[in-house]
Amino acid sequence: MRGFLSNLILRPSCYSCPAKDGKSGSDLTIADFWGIENLYPEFDDDKGVGVVFVHTEKGKNLFSSIEAEYMEVQYDEVVRANSSYYKSVSVPVGRIKFWKNFYKGKTISESLKKAMLPSFSIRMKIKIKSILKNFIKR
Repeated sequence: MRGFLSNLILRPSCYSCPAKDGKSGSDLTIADFWGIENLYPEFDDDKGVGVVFVHTEKGKNLFSSIEAEYMEVQYDEVVRANSSYYKSVSVPVGRIKFWKNFYKGKTISESLKKAMLPSFSIRMKIKIKSILKNFIKR
């Protein structure tokens, strides 16, 4: 799950998706409703809530034929915390490192750990800042 949520193991097309912002030509778009806990906490069940974007009359008819608990919300409310609906994710820095390690025979966990580890120079900067911070406190 960490790899997915950090965008390391997405399909290559996810980084330049031509179907963003309802441009897929589909009648409906189904997605996770990120941020619902802030907008409608009473509807959040901590197991995940979906959102359906209805693009066409056909989609409207199809959706109305489904028996499901739902509520209508405004488009702006949904996309505020769901930027992936209208914008592709950026390629993460560790993506190449992840796949290199994975194809070399490392497990997914090992590959994720290596890919998410900050570079040596960043780790050194963090360490130096920590030492300086402790030194200045004295």
